[in-house]
Amino acid sequence: MERFDCHCHVFNILTVGWKAILEELNESVSLLTDEKGNTLSLNAVSVDKQKKVKIKIKKLVQLIKIFTGDSEKIFDMLDKNYKRQYKLFPLMFDGDFLLDSASNDHMQPIHQLLADAKQSGLLKGSATKGSPTVAQNLMLLADNDGKLLMDFLAKLSEQSAPSKMLGASKDGFTIQYEQIEQLAKNAKYKDRLVPFLGVDPRRSNVKSYLSNVGAGKLFAGVKVYPPNGFSPYDKVLVGPDSVFEFCSKNQIPVVSHCSYGGFATPAMSIDVNGYIVPDGKAEAVAYSGAYTFSKGLRDGFTVMVRERAGVLNNPLVWEKVLEKYNNLILVLAHFGSGSDVWQADILRLLKKYPNCYTDLSCMSDVPTIEAAKAIYNSNPDIQDKVLYGSDFFLDMFFNDSFEQYLQRMQKTLGAAMFDKISVENPKKYMAKWYALATN
Repeated sequence: MERFDCHCHVFNILTVGWKAILEELNESVSLLTDEKGNTLSLNAVSVDKQKKVKIKIKKLVQLIKIFTGDSEKIFDMLDKNYKRQYKLFPLMFDGDFLLDSASNDHMQPIHQLLADAKQSGLLKGSATKGSPTVAQNLMLLADNDGKLLMDFLAKLSEQSAPSKMLGASKDGFTIQYEQIEQLAKNAKYKDRLVPFLGVDPRRSNVKSYLSNVGAGKLFAGVKVYPPNGFSPYDKVLVGPDSVFEFCSKNQIPVVSHCSYGGFATPAMSIDVNGYIVPDGKAEAVAYSGAYTFSKGLRDGFTVMVRERAGVLNNPLVWEKVLEKYNNLILVLAHFGSGSDVWQADILRLLKKYPNCYTDLSCMSDVPTIEAAKAIYNSNPDIQDKVLYGSDFFLDMFFNDSFEQYLQRMQKTLGAAMFDKISVENPKKYMAKWYALATN
């Protein structure tokens, strides 16, 4: 029986990997500093905070080990976990704008961490005496993983641009694109590979890539990530000669991140052209110009992400898109995880629009999975519109192993529901846009 993972990733450390790691590392830094950014001695850091940092470092080191391979290595890792019995949907992530828009002020904790590590000698495997630094505290809390973490930071600090740290001369998007091209040529994988093109409306030539999207082409669909700094109703995405107009006319599926977590631009102000839900409001409004956020990295990574997600990626904004293109094949990924209001809004959209779907990806704790299952069981009319996804390898931020993630998902959902969302529903979903038998 062939199953489907409708939401996974194969980008590596040269593309989005280093950015994802630095954003996570930044939260560890905040736990080891005071409100003014001064380094705390470990004696002044609570046991609970020290424990959180240790857990984060362990997961970061695990991710660094995964990220250092190319896309084929990462795809093969997931493929082996599935015993090569799943068709996989790698979703590109155009992350080149993610940290490029951050001000030096908001990236200062990371810059300082690298400077401290270099000055204190940690990048050479030793440490000088004197006042404690965040880098030294991280090293102490990392135990046996400290050297690998510091070696990673050393590679970043030695290059003027992190994307060049392994000799790369191209941007992350181009590297990711070319690696997927190579992966698609591999006879070992091509029959089980269904890639989606990462689209960010700020990329100047992004619409030119649409010629390689559609049935029989390299990419089956499009993936967008609005919290990175744009509205789903951006004029590049919606309107005449737009991305979503192209997708709607050509039955090309669109997948959007749609949870209250994940990643987001750390920039405090962005240029917006399209509908948003301003902070504190309960409806989508047309907006053009600079929008300023109130929360930054210093307020906590989770707080920062939620503010940007609520403004830029709210299901109410996606409702405006679906009102414009009511036949658009759209997957609002993660089922609004993290917000009961978002889940209720997505449920309403699933009922209203025939080609609107959601997925249960990156749900890494039992209560979250059980909540989604309860909604599924209470609403038979949307049970054909729920898909399974792993979000590999980003799910590894929250799990000790992929096996743990998969077993938790299967056990909590039960065999009947897991079969439904990983076998039956994906076949029906794909039959709308992909040459695949539905029996």
